Amino acid sequence: MKLRVFLVKNRESEYIENFEMPVKVRNWGKDSGMDRVCYYNFYDLFNAKTIRGKITIRGLLEAQKILKIKRNIRQDLPKLFGGGTYWTLSYPCLKYIVDYTEKYPELLKRFRWSFCAEEIYFQTLIMNSAFKKNVVNNNLRYIEWNQKMVISLQF
Repeated sequence: MKLRVFLVKNRESEYIENFEMPVKVRNWGKDSGMDRVCYYNFYDLFNAKTIRGKITIRGLLEAQKILKIKRNIRQDLPKLFGGGTYWTLSYPCLKYIVDYTEKYPELLKRFRWSFCAEEIYFQTLIMNSAFKKNVVNNNLRYIEWNQKMVISLQF
């Protein structure tokens, strides 16, 4: 009940973790997260949970780096933002995301073969829109990662 009251009171706020890319935080890698969109990542083709899949994916990524095969990001993408997969967004913001994606499907298509695109796509759309002024850099989630189970609580 407290969460519902809080959200009604703050109905125009968008709660989404975000940071401008490239970024040097947490586990976004030595390329500051840019390798997620600059190189083709083949997680949809190979099972990264198997040794063979991991080796294949890493090998293809390293081959691109050695051969200097990079996807163009400057001309066809807005300013990139990253963040977590969990968020608490208003209906108007969600409607904007759906409408934008339907009107401009090429942006979503550009994220095909990106690594963890869901950690970039939504933040990029919101932070390059009028909803940016309503963003609170907090997803309103507490997640405790445990080896046996994941506990996700809303607060």
